[in-house]
Amino acid sequence: MSKLYFVAFLLPPKQAEELRSFQRQAAELFHSKRALRNPPHITLLPPFRFPSGKHPRLQEVEAESILIKRLQTFAERPSTKEILSRLEIRLEDFGFFAPRVVFVKVYPDKALLQLQADLQKATAELTGFPEVSHRPFHPHATVAYRDLSEEQFPKARRHFEKLSYRTSFKAEAFHLLKHENRRWKVIW
Repeated sequence: MSKLYFVAFLLPPKQAEELRSFQRQAAELFHSKRALRNPPHITLLPPFRFPSGKHPRLQEVEAESILIKRLQTFAERPSTKEILSRLEIRLEDFGFFAPRVVFVKVYPDKALLQLQADLQKATAELTGFPEVSHRPFHPHATVAYRDLSEEQFPKARRHFEKLSYRTSFKAEAFHLLKHENRRWKVIW
């Protein structure tokens, strides 16, 4: 049976706690607490099932080993190391995907966009995503989503639009997360 995975930058402790504060506001004021179940992160590759239909005979342990090996190989590339050596993630204020998503905006730095495109290309046959996405990459850190009702969304939007938030951090590594027991767990 295939499992659900995604690839992301995890926020360092200071920024993770700041994001958690915003997520707690969303939970207390707008009844949206689902984001609190996930590690604070910025998605590089959205959730995908593996093994997929292309790899039906792979067992879960073997599949994870293949995914991790592919990510390790990608992380060890000189071009990836070079991008990571200079990549600073800048978080700037809030954005919204109507009708139910609130997020902290991530400045779309060229190095970040290049890293994500290279990662997608390097993992395309495993994730099932095309080498070049037809959906633009929109980096962000989620504050509220799925359980934010359409009725509460305008109130949440007004609340977070009034706030100002700016911080940055050095992105040193990305991680593979696996969905287990209704939560995301870092496995690499």
